[in-house]
Amino acid sequence: MPGSLAVHLNRDEPHAIEVANPSFEADSDFDIVLRNHGAALHVYLNLDDDLARVAELGTANHYVDEESVRRVRVHVNETGRPVRGRLKIVTGYGSETEYVTLSIVSTGPDERRVRVDEQLGQPQPKPEEPVIDPDRLPVIALGVVALLVAILAAIMIADPVVLVGVLVVILGVSVAGAILWGD
Repeated sequence: MPGSLAVHLNRDEPHAIEVANPSFEADSDFDIVLRNHGAALHVYLNLDDDLARVAELGTANHYVDEESVRRVRVHVNETGRPVRGRLKIVTGYGSETEYVTLSIVSTGPDERRVRVDEQLGQPQPKPEEPVIDPDRLPVIALGVVALLVAILAAIMIADPVVLVGVLVVILGVSVAGAILWGD
């Protein structure tokens, strides 16, 4: 539906603005086509407050080369529709001004409907999970190394203090293992 909004510049006299239609309706993004028929100029575009809630121009000032065409994209949001407001078009640093009535309408319910593939409604097989999570392997390896070092220390140094230290390490590794498997 949107098409584009044609604006002719410098057609009859310097800084003249001619809009093909005094009103324009869109339901999605559209272009403002600035067609310059004369010397290069700056064009200022502004959406009023109502339109600015659902549409965005990007930049307001646009330079249009001599005898050229410049397209300005207007991005329309999905929310806040329908809305009606005015687009202000200014040339000659304010010497010429035109207004266009813009209506941003809602898209029909059929156009916004999402088609769902029938296969999405059927159960999907769960992928098999590994017995040991690969991300936890470094922690498990560190725990095994700590146990081996503690047991070797207890065997090599037959001292009651070392035996208590070994028991603390075994207890710590056991608690860490319980927390790891609990996740």
